[in-house]
Amino acid sequence: QRCQSNAIFIPFVAKIENLLTAASIAHKTDTSGQSVGRRYARADEIGVPYGVTIDFQTVNDDSVTLRDRDSMAQVRVPISAIPDLLYTLCGRHASDQPTPWTQATQAFPKVDEQPAIKNGTMLDHTPRATFSRPAKPIL
Repeated sequence: QRCQSNAIFIPFVAKIENLLTAASIAHKTDTSGQSVGRRYARADEIGVPYGVTIDFQTVNDDSVTLRDRDSMAQVRVPISAIPDLLYTLCGRHASDQPTPWTQATQAFPKVDEQPAIKNGTMLDHTPRATFSRPAKPIL
């Protein structure tokens, strides 16, 4: 899981760590303060299959972004659902078959990473905000 160095996120980090520890799911918390993109890249390099990102939306609705390393797809998940979803994705026991990402996460809203174009304006959606800019460069 990743954590910006903001004090309001600390209780959420502790909550997630407690849930994962209680479920015997190995995890590592990244509190380096670097951008989320750099943290994703670092986790991808060492082979971390799924990343949990806490953000300002977490503070409002107790949900996080779960990211799949292989497809880079992201879904918004309630914190309480993380252990069961990870068990579904990875298999609870070594003999279990993992469930594919698209099937395991179909009940959760996708995080839209592709900008949408509406009336000549490009909209970029992130977990924190929606940004707009002209779809074509202004010369």
